[in-house]
Amino acid sequence: MTTLGGRLEALNIAFAGGNRDAYRGPLFTIPALGEHISGAILLDETIRRKIGGALIPGSVAESGIIPGIKLDKNAVSPAGFARERPTQGLDGKALKGSS
Repeated sequence: MTTLGGRLEALNIAFAGGNRDAYRGPLFTIPALGEHISGAILLDETIRRKIGGALIPGSVAESGIIPGIKLDKNAVSPAGFARERPTQGLDGKALKGSS
């Protein structure tokens, strides 16, 4: 489950694209947000979504925030090592990140 998915689920809201956009829109358009944060890590899906007709990375950048893309598949505890949480899925990402 994603972080946003968990937040929407707690409110009994379906994890549908329109609902995700309705959550992100006000978040990324907070006045002077760029004065308080310098960067935002966006999921692959998020960089292709729009707020008010503009792609989210452009809207974020206009606020003075550096948009980035999340490349890994999250941390997962290997069997027998509950306290270890290595990041999965970075192999082959150099090609994705450069495209």
